[in-house]
Amino acid sequence: MAATLFYPPPQLPQTLSLLLLLLRRRAAHAPPRTLKSRLAAGETLYGLFLLSSSPTLAEIAGLAGYDYVVVDLEHGPGGVGDALPCLRALAAARTPALLRLPEPSAAWAKKALDSAPRASCSPWSTPPRRRARRLLLPLPPRGVRGSAHTVVRASAYGLDDACLARCEDELLIAVQVESAPAVAAIESIAAVDDVDVVQMGPLDLSASIGYLWDPGNRKVREAVKDAERRVFAVRKNNGGGPYLGVLLCRTTERSS
Repeated sequence: MAATLFYPPPQLPQTLSLLLLLLRRRAAHAPPRTLKSRLAAGETLYGLFLLSSSPTLAEIAGLAGYDYVVVDLEHGPGGVGDALPCLRALAAARTPALLRLPEPSAAWAKKALDSAPRASCSPWSTPPRRRARRLLLPLPPRGVRGSAHTVVRASAYGLDDACLARCEDELLIAVQVESAPAVAAIESIAAVDDVDVVQMGPLDLSASIGYLWDPGNRKVREAVKDAERRVFAVRKNNGGGPYLGVLLCRTTERSS
């Protein structure tokens, strides 16, 4: 490869300074309004789950007008490396991306958030681990997530000097409640600091309560509705978040 600069050699340092200035301005270009700010303003947001690692499908979803797109690393075939082209396609379509993590671990938290999604979603661990779980995502001193902010995509590879000042205020953290023990503890989950959205996982929940092959069962639907009512009660008592995420999926009731 060859690079051409249309300046005589004596002006090379000035040229590099100009290029760096342009890159910094590009990194500082105002992004779309954050999901957190839109929720705080009372908006209802509509998103799409993307199980494919196709950046073309991600771009189509962004251009179709969805408020956000969930790049699913839990049930999708790809990892963080496969998600990166999707994140870039969504950024080009000016659509916030949410990475769904396969597990609430320190390794996944670092890899996912360093790649600069606008939000993170992961399964909720059992209640005794909830404090450890909430410490994985924030940077020190609030949490224990490792930092490489001088080189990762989340800081525009070190070009975005303001990244640390706003990253945690802008990041939306969603958790999925997918088991009977988690439903039983949903008030304590919803009351955890830093949790912005609580979303039910109806398919895993149906398996947890004995209806793996019947996710549309009346008892499953009642359990989901009851859990959602309890999240709303926590919102009312707290005078704000967390917000409730609703997963729309087509199910057919096999039995009552």
